[in-house]
Amino acid sequence: MARAALVVLILFALDSAAYPQGRSDPQALKLLSEWVAAVRAHVPGAHDGAVVELAGWDRDDLLRTLPYARAWVDTLGATWRARALRAAPLPAADAETIRRMATAPDQERANDFIKRAALLHTDVVLLSQLQPERVPPPKPLAQQSRLEREQIRPLVIARGPDGRFASFELGNLNWDYARDLLAAVTPAPESDPTVALWYRAIAAGFAASYSFGEALPHLQRARRLLPNDVGVLFGDAAIQETLASRRIQDYVRVTKLPNGQNFLFVSSEREHLERAESLLRRVLQGDPSFTEARVRLGRVLSQRGQHDAALAELDAVTSPSDTILAYFWHLIRGDAQRALGRAELAERSYRQALDLFPNAQSARLALSHLARMRADREGALALLQPSLIAVPHRDDDPWWEYFRGDGRNVDSLFRQLRAPFGAEVPQ
Repeated sequence: MARAALVVLILFALDSAAYPQGRSDPQALKLLSEWVAAVRAHVPGAHDGAVVELAGWDRDDLLRTLPYARAWVDTLGATWRARALRAAPLPAADAETIRRMATAPDQERANDFIKRAALLHTDVVLLSQLQPERVPPPKPLAQQSRLEREQIRPLVIARGPDGRFASFELGNLNWDYARDLLAAVTPAPESDPTVALWYRAIAAGFAASYSFGEALPHLQRARRLLPNDVGVLFGDAAIQETLASRRIQDYVRVTKLPNGQNFLFVSSEREHLERAESLLRRVLQGDPSFTEARVRLGRVLSQRGQHDAALAELDAVTSPSDTILAYFWHLIRGDAQRALGRAELAERSYRQALDLFPNAQSARLALSHLARMRADREGALALLQPSLIAVPHRDDDPWWEYFRGDGRNVDSLFRQLRAPFGAEVPQ
C-alpha cells in the first residue's frame, strides 16, 4: 500500500449557495472585491498574500461569493456554464454594482482573468496546506429523512493512510470553483489548450497523492468537457490501471465503512483494466508516438492475459530515452515473456531493467523468481541478498512510482501550465 493517503469517493454532490434573497448583500460584495483583487495580485506558483487571503475563507464564504463571481465574469464578457452550483438571481442592486465595478466586456481579458482565478484557487489548495474538514460518518440511507435525502450534499470522501480507514472529510470546494471558472472560457473551454492542460495537471496531482476521491469527480467533468484530449485520456487511463491494482482492490474489499456506506467509482479489476485499455487505445489513435501510453497498454494487455498482444505493443517501442520509462518497459516485457514460458528472454529483459537501476528490488525479485522456477535455490537467494541487507530507498526502484500514473509528470505539467502567466519559478 502506498504511504501517501488513499482517498476514495463515497458520496458526491455539492453545497447550494445561500445568500439574502431579493435584497443587497454587502458582505458578498465585499468578498467579491477581495476575490477580484486577489486574482489580479496573485503570481501563479507563489505562496503570496492572495493565497493566504483565500485560504482563510471557509465554505460559506466561497459559496456566498460564487454567484457574485459568476456575475463578475459575465460582465467581463464570458459566459458562465456552471455544472452544479446553482443559485437564485442576484439582487438587482448588487448586479448593477458589479456592472459598475467591471469595465467594458473584453473576451481576451476575460479569459486571462478566468484562468488566473482558476490558478489562484489551485494554489490555495496546493500551497497553503489546508487541513481537511472532517465530518461525522453519513447516516445510512434508510435512516435519513425525506428532506435529508433530497438535499444537495457535499462531496464526502473516506481517507485511509496505508490502507486503513481513518476518517470522512469534505472535498475541497476550491476545485469546484476552478472547474466552474474554466467552464466560462470563451469561445469554448473544450478548445482552449490551457483548460485541457489544467485538467490533466490536476488529475496528475491527484494521482501523485493517491487522492482518488477528488480525482474521480474531476475526471467525470473532464470526460464531458474534453472527451478526446490525449493528455486527459492518458491521465484517466493511468488512474483506471491503478484502481485495478491489488492495493486498491484489496482495500475496497476488506474495508468496512461506518453506517453501511459503500465506495463508489471502484469496480472490479477486470472492469478497470477494460476501461484502461479502451482509453489507452484512444490515446494512441490521437498520438501514435505517445510512448508511455503504449508501454502501459502493453502491461494492461498482459494483466488481461493477452501476452502476445502485449509484446506486439511493447515491441513497437524502441528502448525509451526516459530511464524510468525504459525500466518499466523492460520489466513489463519480462513479465509477458515469462507468462509465455520464454524464460531466457524474460531473464534478459529483467537484467536490462536491473542494469538501469542496480538496487531495484522489483527487478531482483523477478530474476529470483525465474531462478526459483529453475529450481536454482542458491541463485534465487543470491539475487535477493543485496536487497535484504541494503537500507531501502524509494529512489532505488521506480516501480514504487508506477501506480502514481501521470503523477510522475506532475511537476513538468504544472511548469507548463503556469509559464504563460508570469509564474514564480523555483530556484
